[in-house]
Amino acid sequence: MAAIRLEARAGSGGPWYRDYRRLRHRVFVVEQGWSGLDDRAEPGLTPPDPVDAEAAFWLAWSSAGSLAGAVRVLVLNGVFPHEELFRHHLARPEVAAVRSRMGTLNSLVVAGEWRQRRCFASGSEPQSVAAHLLSAAVAGSRTAGLRAIVATAQTSISARALMRAGFRVIDVPVRTPLHPVFPMCNLGIALSRDEEGRAIADYFARRERDALSGQSITWLFSRA
Repeated sequence: MAAIRLEARAGSGGPWYRDYRRLRHRVFVVEQGWSGLDDRAEPGLTPPDPVDAEAAFWLAWSSAGSLAGAVRVLVLNGVFPHEELFRHHLARPEVAAVRSRMGTLNSLVVAGEWRQRRCFASGSEPQSVAAHLLSAAVAGSRTAGLRAIVATAQTSISARALMRAGFRVIDVPVRTPLHPVFPMCNLGIALSRDEEGRAIADYFARRERDALSGQSITWLFSRA
């Protein structure tokens, strides 16, 4: 069984950031056909995202030194990517109360050759690269003082990975003007165990019951 090395990074720049942008291009542009993610100055890479300078990254490296996967968490005390997808949740008092201590998790990306493979990471049981990355991101965000994280999944596979990491489905998958080709499903996880955290956890749990209505997330994606 293969092993990976997990690494946390803050900000952007350096060779690792180019590897991250290259992997995003392979998955999102080449495989999934996203438009608008080509860097004209550097073909084969996605453009640098200005918000990355304020983001936290978790990276998974193979023993050969290649980037097997990555995920990004951005604290919502400034820019909120795709805020329009979560506006109805932000209006809730239990969510609005901790907005400056919330994060958005996105750009979860795993190289094709590493998908569906169980692997070791230091101090962890064997699991998929995505599971290792999500576990590390949730733990690291909790340690950093975040109270909750929201995320958007474009596939049932990504949604299930997030659900296994403790995220709740808070909206049914729908097609939006942002990416009309892909159904998008919002999820959230409460990180703190104080009164604020319990309030958000209860809200996310209620939203999941309403969103799933006894159906599987795979079925909901197939209907979107």
